[in-house]
Amino acid sequence: MKITSFVLVVLFASHGLCDDVRVQYRIQRTHNGIAFNDALYFTESEYANLQKDEAQSMADGRFDAWVQTIENPPVPPEPSKEDLERQQKEIEDYKAELERQILELEQKIAEKGGRG
Repeated sequence: MKITSFVLVVLFASHGLCDDVRVQYRIQRTHNGIAFNDALYFTESEYANLQKDEAQSMADGRFDAWVQTIENPPVPPEPSKEDLERQQKEIEDYKAELERQILELEQKIAEKGGRG
């Protein structure tokens, strides 16, 4: 596992764009060849009051939760009978619309063929 974390101070206030300065703590890691990119955002005072390893611990928690999700993805719920019936009706409606369009095209083709 490759671990990269770094701090980027976003200074909007110095350019007069806003009064809110945020510290971005970037998290870049890989797990089994899959890249994880995330960030934690803090106000200046929040960042100044963090304990030494607190940001790293928060980053580790987010990364660990991500790894848990990709290694144990949630099982999609089994569709209910109503869901399946609704899907079937949507497909049948779509099929009917396509058949209507086919008939319309066949008529136009026949009209073109009769003029030739």
